[in-house]
Amino acid sequence: MYPHSTSLMIKLLEKKYGAKLKPSEYNEDLWGDDTIFASYLVWMCQEIQGMTDSDKAGRWIGWVFGAMQFRLRLMNNAEARDAAREDAHR
Repeated sequence: MYPHSTSLMIKLLEKKYGAKLKPSEYNEDLWGDDTIFASYLVWMCQEIQGMTDSDKAGRWIGWVFGAMQFRLRLMNNAEARDAAREDAHR
């Protein structure tokens, strides 16, 4: 689900963090390290891409959009809306 949004966010994360990204599930260290946090977001995006439960995918993508905007500052609200709109029209 959300192929455009997840691909866009993975590309933005790869551009910023490059080879340091290692997609991984949640662990407590992510709150103190932006690279670990970004790796968790990549993992979340990959999981979203394979989801079939649209409610769960919607909650997860919203969380990732929020993290991209307010924690890592790699996109703004208009960019997030545009990405989501692209997915809605598929």
